[in-house]
Amino acid sequence: MKLKRDILGVVLAFMSAGFVATGMNASAYQEVYDTQAKQEQKVQQAINSEFIMPKDKQALQQTVVAFDKAKTKENRHKLQERITTQEKLLSEVSNRLAKKEAQTALKESDKVKDDLAELKEKSQESFIVAKDEQQVENLSNELTKISPPQKVEPVRDLATKTTKLATEMTNNQAEMLRFVTNLKEDNKTAATLQKHKYLTKTNKAELVELQKENEKYFDDADDFSTLQNRLNNSSDVLTTIQNHIKETEKDFKENEKNARELIKKTNDLLAKGDLKSDEKAELNQIKTVLKDALDLKNYHPGDLANNYAALKTSYDNFDTVNNERKAETKRKVEEAARKEAAERKAAQEKSAQEEDNNSANNEIPAPTPSAGGWHQAPPGYKFLKVESGKTYGQVKNPDNFRQITVAEAANYTPGHGNGSAKQ
Repeated sequence: MKLKRDILGVVLAFMSAGFVATGMNASAYQEVYDTQAKQEQKVQQAINSEFIMPKDKQALQQTVVAFDKAKTKENRHKLQERITTQEKLLSEVSNRLAKKEAQTALKESDKVKDDLAELKEKSQESFIVAKDEQQVENLSNELTKISPPQKVEPVRDLATKTTKLATEMTNNQAEMLRFVTNLKEDNKTAATLQKHKYLTKTNKAELVELQKENEKYFDDADDFSTLQNRLNNSSDVLTTIQNHIKETEKDFKENEKNARELIKKTNDLLAKGDLKSDEKAELNQIKTVLKDALDLKNYHPGDLANNYAALKTSYDNFDTVNNERKAETKRKVEEAARKEAAERKAAQEKSAQEEDNNSANNEIPAPTPSAGGWHQAPPGYKFLKVESGKTYGQVKNPDNFRQITVAEAANYTPGHGNGSAKQ
């Protein structure tokens, strides 16, 4: 309600009411109106208060209406009395409002206190974020500072913060538990991977370490970023190892059979091949690297293919060397055999010539028959089997042998006894 009026309006109003109105009077009355306007703002605040009683609200409204009706009909003294009466009533109402507000604030603060007590208890549960637990303490301290409360605004502000914290604490705890659930699932996956055929010893050790690290958070945790980082690291390790297994399995399916066959051939070459000691050492070293890859020792995906190719190259080179050396050895043996046969043939021909010469000059004595159909060579003679170059002392069929002197027999080898000849 606007009480301020221009001076001319005041003068005219009072003149119409039969009062003596001058500029000075108008100014004085305007001062009264200004005072009432300021007080009326306070009255309106009290009327709008949620704590005002109906009768007080009605009484204050009546004072406003009454003053508005009397402002151009009563003199300044009467109007001032109305302002004083209204001020007194406003003071009494304000006291009742303050008392009612304090009672309400106390009641609502008790509710906040109970809510904070529940949050305090909940903050001792597992997987409560540390900042949420600290916020419970902070809000409890705020409540202490405003106790006993006189105004509802700080209490309600604290109640809003408490409600918000309760929601955040529950949601954060649920999120933390979700992280832990995922970590437990990662550990189950790790346990399954540990049984995989193509898991390397290095990866297995990584899985064991991953499980130990994850288990640290199974019972409790209080920091989002720490738990999130743990989950990210766990997921990264599992993904990397799963990729390793997939690549390793592909490597083995493509190369394992050939690698094992090559190792077997290499062992045969090492055992039977014509290789030097340093060549054997080199080939054995390369073979060992491939065998370690088959056993997943110090293995990285692709090692089996690479190490198989390395051994294949070395094996082919050394196998070629082995074949060349064996061929050379065979050639030398055959050449020596041919030379020996030629020398033996020449000796036999020479011996035969000498015998023929001796026969021309000396008649060879006839062998002496003995028991069992055997024939004993004459003294100073031996039987020679021309085909084998073996000499004997007794034979059953002298016609199959040639008689030579003991001196000539020294050029041949004594034969072992058999069914048709013996010493």
